[in-house]
Amino acid sequence: MASILRIKRSELSGNPAILGAGELAYSALANNGSNGGDRLYIGTGTESGGNAVNHVVIGGKYFTDTIDAATATGTANTIVKRNAQGAAYLDIIGNISGNVTGNVSGNVTSTGLSSFSNIAITGGTINGTTIGATTASTVRGTTITATTGFLGALTGDVTGNVTGNLTGDVTGDVTGDVTGNLTGNVTGNVTGNVTGNVVGNSATATRLLTPRNLSLTGDATATLTSFDGSANISAAITLANSGVTAGDYGSATAIPVISVNAKGLVTGVTTANIATNLSIAGDTGIDSVGLLTDTLTFEGGNGLVTTVSNNKVTVSLTGSINVNDLTIAAVNAGSITVSGSLTAGDTTTANINVNGNAVITGNLTVQGTTTTVSSTTVTIADRNLNLAPSANTAILSDGGGLTVGTTLDGFTAATLTYSALDNRWNLNKDLNVANVYAELVGNAATATKWATARNLNLTGDASATLSSVDGSANVSGALTLATVNTNVGSYGDSVTVPNFTVNAKGLITAAGSTAIPYAGTSTKGLASFDSTQFSITSGAVSIAQVDGGSY
Repeated sequence: MASILRIKRSELSGNPAILGAGELAYSALANNGSNGGDRLYIGTGTESGGNAVNHVVIGGKYFTDTIDAATATGTANTIVKRNAQGAAYLDIIGNISGNVTGNVSGNVTSTGLSSFSNIAITGGTINGTTIGATTASTVRGTTITATTGFLGALTGDVTGNVTGNLTGDVTGDVTGDVTGNLTGNVTGNVTGNVTGNVVGNSATATRLLTPRNLSLTGDATATLTSFDGSANISAAITLANSGVTAGDYGSATAIPVISVNAKGLVTGVTTANIATNLSIAGDTGIDSVGLLTDTLTFEGGNGLVTTVSNNKVTVSLTGSINVNDLTIAAVNAGSITVSGSLTAGDTTTANINVNGNAVITGNLTVQGTTTTVSSTTVTIADRNLNLAPSANTAILSDGGGLTVGTTLDGFTAATLTYSALDNRWNLNKDLNVANVYAELVGNAATATKWATARNLNLTGDASATLSSVDGSANVSGALTLATVNTNVGSYGDSVTVPNFTVNAKGLITAAGSTAIPYAGTSTKGLASFDSTQFSITSGAVSIAQVDGGSY
């Protein structure tokens, strides 16, 4: 069934005395111009005693009758509408902004500046001056036609064609064709064709009236013949002689000397001879080498060999040199390096580097505080490695052992050291072994089972017992929750709401039911509906009728 919504209404009164905010009311009282009839009202603003401060008219028959009465003729007290041709009758007093299309009959009076897109004037006056008179008149438009012509100055931009003679100065841009004679100065741009002679200066032109020859002289010469500006032309430029004699300069023994002026031109060339001899001298004798004809030779001897390659001379020792007694003050910062074999008796040296193999046939005694071996593998034939042989007590042996690596940048070197404190070997790293044959003293990280089986009991919110647990197998037991609620049963129905108390562990410790109250103006609860105003189908509530009453 469709719902009916009735607003407040009256056929006896106009504006209702009482109208709430947002409430609608319609007066069907026949309008007499002042009784407020035939109008639709709405209340707005603050209410006082159920009455809104404003009763606003938003429509009604009064307004539709006014629209229906509109005509295209000059009928008093009616609004204006267009006729079939789109025209309407208007008596306008005041300013007009917009387009006026069609004939205007009557006087047009303007006390200010008036602007027209197009206007044709066939008579009358402008600013009180008869058209065609000698007194200046201000006219503005796109196309202006005067049957008797215009006399006087024309000031402003003219866009379009001007037909007729212009006498006087034209200030502004002229766009379009000018047909007729133009006497006077033109200031501004002219876009379009000009037919006839133009007397005066032009900023630009298509070509010169008389072609000209253009000549270049000085450091270069050229001639551009018959140039009138209508097309590009070109000519060859010939440089003038600078005064230098043409030819080739410079050789293997002579260097050219060149004179250049400020313009970059060579004005003179001479030559200068190159030095060709090199003087050389030794411990004995002197000589001269011709750089262009001779070869300078570096000759070896007595075990010395010379090699020349890539602009370098290398002097090397070769063969065998026997020295009975050689004393050297300093070689390579006090050290001597021998590549190959060195056989020597008693030798004293600050440092010795052996690039090959070193064989010690006697005993090797190393004195000092540090012995460094940089080889990757050290092989010792002895079955026993004796460290600190003079340490005959635990205190003297304390700290002895092996160290692998260097403690640096977060890495700790691995050590196996003897400690006199507990008289044991100590390792600072974990030890991996296949089997240990000994009694272990201390805690083990893991074990196969406990030495003694245990019973495990659980109490509190739940209870359970795991019997004989030794870790050798899985064990299970029944878990029983503790009793925390004595109210056992079902709670909640169509008119009651269940109540529960839950502890922090999520367990219900109490339960009950609360009846749902009937709804009131300030109480939420169960409610019923008046069947004359509402209908309910499958739980859906529909409004049958809402009536605002009459006034």
